[in-house]
Amino acid sequence: MISEIKESGRQMPSCDELNQKDLVEYLSKLGIEPADKKKLHEYWYHSPINPPDKTPSFKIDRRTNRWYDFSQGTGGSLIDLGIILHNCSVGDFLRKFENPFALPIHIPPPKAEVLESQAAAKNEIISVGPLMSLPLLSYLASRGISKEIANEYCREVHYKNSHGNFYAIGFENELGGYELRSKYFKGGTFPKDVTHIYNGAPEIAVFEGFFSFLSFVSMNPDMDHYNKDYLILNSLTQFEKGRKIMETYENVNLYLDRDKSGLDKTAYALKLSPQYKDKSGFYEGYKDCNKFLTNDPMQEVKIREHKRSRA
Repeated sequence: MISEIKESGRQMPSCDELNQKDLVEYLSKLGIEPADKKKLHEYWYHSPINPPDKTPSFKIDRRTNRWYDFSQGTGGSLIDLGIILHNCSVGDFLRKFENPFALPIHIPPPKAEVLESQAAAKNEIISVGPLMSLPLLSYLASRGISKEIANEYCREVHYKNSHGNFYAIGFENELGGYELRSKYFKGGTFPKDVTHIYNGAPEIAVFEGFFSFLSFVSMNPDMDHYNKDYLILNSLTQFEKGRKIMETYENVNLYLDRDKSGLDKTAYALKLSPQYKDKSGFYEGYKDCNKFLTNDPMQEVKIREHKRSRA
């Protein structure tokens, strides 16, 4: 067993010392909260290493400070859990334990059929607050969005459905519903609607989804965003509904996705009125603003370029 690790002259905690730290507090720092506390010393969770389970299957016994995952048939100490959650070595966990952002959470994606049924489930909001959970902040960082920008426009939404309790990044619409996003989930709550950010500007920028909007803001840090108006459709199917807002502006700058549906809708809008302007050209070759921000070209573009190189 490793007794201690030193890095840059700084003494690291021993394994014994780290295993004495409270498991419940450790999970709370990661944004993972208990689903149920059946007894004074027993805390039950939806499994963080085998999500999502319909019934809480992960237990922490605070008397022994040990965990057991009934869905996986495994358990152990805080270090045992840490190296699974972060997919790292014991040494890395000891070195970086005090800085949770240095250890991204490694959670296997849920089975496709579970994701599909969860997306179709009716989501009921439990609570709404500032973005604080590490998995959500890590996911935002992977999409190129800072905590500061995300917290200005988004919330952390805890919700439940027939599969259990969950949490996600929430983006509110005009009717009080939320678009919900996390690394493995894309859905929302009713009612569905557009999101209009009004600052009294003469023109408006229009986006399909809120990650494209957040990316646009991130790519233009020097722009005075409080003097701009924005419309996030939250779905391309909301375009006609959004026209009631768009056509009250002198100019409607479209930043729709550059897939077939988005390009078709842009072409349709340009025929409606000279008010509409296609502003998506700067991310040509990418599906949307976020793909451009994270340098993730569309697969179709990669295939086309590969064929051209072989011609």
